[in-house]
Amino acid sequence: MAEYSSRFKVPLLVPGQGQKDITHNESIEIMDSLLHALIESRSLQVPPDIPAIGQCWLIPAAASGAWFEHDGGLAFWTAGGWRFVRPAEGYTAWLKAEGRRIRLTEQGWHDEPPFEAALGTVVPPSGGLVVDAEARAAISAILLQLAGYGLVDMG
Repeated sequence: MAEYSSRFKVPLLVPGQGQKDITHNESIEIMDSLLHALIESRSLQVPPDIPAIGQCWLIPAAASGAWFEHDGGLAFWTAGGWRFVRPAEGYTAWLKAEGRRIRLTEQGWHDEPPFEAALGTVVPPSGGLVVDAEARAAISAILLQLAGYGLVDMG
């Protein structure tokens, strides 16, 4: 029987194991850190002196101290100290220092485009041979609402 989950290497309970609460709590800490991760920074090369419980960093190449040899992984500070996780391909997280979402691919971590860049500029309806004022007004109202939320750029 496996001792760790296949994707995130979360410790699993095994038959006949003593002190199952330790393994269970360790698994909960890892899962709590991974769900909707908020990464503080991806440029810090040494662990911070006084991290807060729950804070997370993406470990850059050539990191030192407690982060040594964990390049490209995530470091989470918990009540029990540092926890390290190497996320699976496709994992996304919010990068707080840069205000953007990042995604892990086979080639490494990459910036995700903001909604506006992904959708492009939206142009309200105009012209045409058949004019339907009610439909245009409804579409324009929807586009204005989406622009108000920052989801589209009205150009």
